Amino acid sequence: ELLVGNLSGGNQQKVVFGRWLQFSSKVLLLNDPAKGIDIQAKNDLYKLVRGLAHEGTSVVLYASSNEELINNCDRVIIMFEGKFVEEICYEEICDDKLIKSSLRVG
Repeated sequence: ELLVGNLSGGNQQKVVFGRWLQFSSKVLLLNDPAKGIDIQAKNDLYKLVRGLAHEGTSVVLYASSNEELINNCDRVIIMFEGKFVEEICYEEICDDKLIKSSLRVG
């Protein structure tokens, strides 16, 4: 039996995420869920998250990677100091738009 504390940071994150999935939630709040995990695990994680969203779970994702936002969101909300600044719809989500929107608030 392996203690979770002995696992790598990425594997610890996978264990924590797996434990939370035991609960049937209508809303899933994720804060950089793929940080520190390998590419295959990241792909598996987001496949699972997209499946939950397809089944009706609302997913709120904070990601420091524009690529993760582009590949996994149907809309992006830009906020600054706790205030809504801009909403970017699925058709408009791209790296340039995310960068320009972020620079306007800084």
